[in-house]
This record gives sequence, structure tokens and C-alpha cells, in this order.
Amino acid sequence: MLSFAAEPGRAPLTTPIWDRYEPGGDVVVMTSPGLRKTRLIEAAGRFALCVQQQDGVYKYVSGEAYTDATDGTHGDNIAIVMRPERWNTSDFSDVTEQPA
Repeated sequence: MLSFAAEPGRAPLTTPIWDRYEPGGDVVVMTSPGLRKTRLIEAAGRFALCVQQQDGVYKYVSGEAYTDATDGTHGDNIAIVMRPERWNTSDFSDVTEQPA
């Protein structure tokens, strides 16, 4: 999920999105050009991202950062590159009942 500033007088926009990440690398999100979310990300120049794992032990990571670049066109989509400034992670394996 992505969240970012919306138009004045409106709540931040939160929306699902496709992302790609490899440890130590950048976060890349894919979206279509011209959509409201794309225009808002470009205008704000930053966004927050939350990714969660629901199968097995519930885990999530969230981060926020300025967008670093738009990585050209990929078919009908564009890739927006994010270099996170802050990470927040949680792993609930210590509170999940473990099988005997």
C-alpha cells in the first residue's frame, strides 16, 4: 500500500500498488502514467509504503522517502524509484503460537 499527500482539503490517498524490492536496493513501484496517484506522487515528491506478509507469521515493513526518479516506461506503466529514509518493521513471530 502507498500513502501520499492529496489535494488541499482532502485526506492522504492510500492505494494498493505493485512493488519490487531486493535487500540493499531501491524500492520500485509500478503504476500507469496520468492516474491520480501518479500525479499526486509526482507533485508531492514523496510517499510512504507498507508491505505485509499474511501467510504464516504476520510481518510488515513500512518506509517513507522522497521519490528518487521515474525509471522510464515499462510497457504501459512507469516505474517510480524510492530510496527509503526511514523503515519501521514488525515481526509477530514472538507472539504467535508455535506448533508443538
